[in-house]
Amino acid sequence: MEGKRMIELIGFMIEDTENLLVKVEKKLNDPLYNKDDLQSMAIVTIKIHEELLDLKYDQDVLDDPNLVPRNT
Repeated sequence: MEGKRMIELIGFMIEDTENLLVKVEKKLNDPLYNKDDLQSMAIVTIKIHEELLDLKYDQDVLDDPNLVPRNT
């Protein structure tokens, strides 16, 4: 049951990073926001998103021994 909670939490975090990226993208052409800052925020958010996807896969592997761990 612990693994399911972890996967659910990671799923929420993945969704949050995706929503943040959409918001950042919408503001890129807004003159009220600094484009360089928004691009930096997007890069960091994408890296966080990728790490969360890796974490979710790792948790899936722990929960299902039939899945094969990735070589990274």
